[in-house]
Amino acid sequence: MAEREQIKEYLLQREPILMVERLVEADESSASTTFTIAPDNYFLDDEGRFSEFGLIEHIAQSASVLAGYKAKLQGRQASVGYIGEVKKCKFEFLPSVGDTLRTHIRFMSEAMGVTLLAAETCIGKRLAVSCRMKISIPEE
Repeated sequence: MAEREQIKEYLLQREPILMVERLVEADESSASTTFTIAPDNYFLDDEGRFSEFGLIEHIAQSASVLAGYKAKLQGRQASVGYIGEVKKCKFEFLPSVGDTLRTHIRFMSEAMGVTLLAAETCIGKRLAVSCRMKISIPEE
């Protein structure tokens, strides 16, 4: 659906912190993204695993990609988003270098520039993390 260069139309983050490579599918309220962890990733821990902070940032960027995709459909530009709250976060395991994350985002409600979403990130069929998140993405 959208590869790394097209992702930059939906998401304002850039290297070295860009952590969405592909928008696999999207509609008005949900999206699936992918990202493969490189050995030079900023969010690797001392043991070479992708940290909890990296997973949260990847989920937030995936949500921003969906918001940017929706903005483009409406003829608007993508806006900078901010994480407001992370709840019900359950880490099953931390992925490693070379693993490809596949994240599914579902917008549950939106009001006054704040979006509540549910997210799951898997490596293959194995769930790595699930959470609820509030993000703020002001409309331009």
